[in-house]
Amino acid sequence: MKEVSLVLYLLTTSILIVTSQITLPFKKSRVIVTNYFTFANQTTSIECYSSDDYLGVHKLRLHASYEWSFKTSFFNTKFYCYFRTPCSEGKYGVFTKRLNDLYCNYVCNWSIHSNGVCVHNRFTGEDYCQPWKIVKYCTT
Repeated sequence: MKEVSLVLYLLTTSILIVTSQITLPFKKSRVIVTNYFTFANQTTSIECYSSDDYLGVHKLRLHASYEWSFKTSFFNTKFYCYFRTPCSEGKYGVFTKRLNDLYCNYVCNWSIHSNGVCVHNRFTGEDYCQPWKIVKYCTT
């Protein structure tokens, strides 16, 4: 009888998690994006989203930051941002399980530079940078 009850409990819990996408009590995560790129005093825009949330477009002046917090879901939360500078642009994954495990430890610090976007490795103190996906010709 105990085995049947346990099986029913596990089955019911699994169904609830799958059907309602309950957020499990994982540690809260945070993403911070700071702009260190400037060209002719123009802003850099970022547009961030996950499969569940659209965070909108945010314009960042030099040294300005945008950040948000969230709890990861059972289904491996992923956030992406599309970065646009006057001279370059590209879409990058700013929070994934792999990024969190390798670099972030629940706080992903991103920085925008003339040569690309970088995530700070909280374990080593170094930055991991990715080049821009689209580079445009800029003149003053």
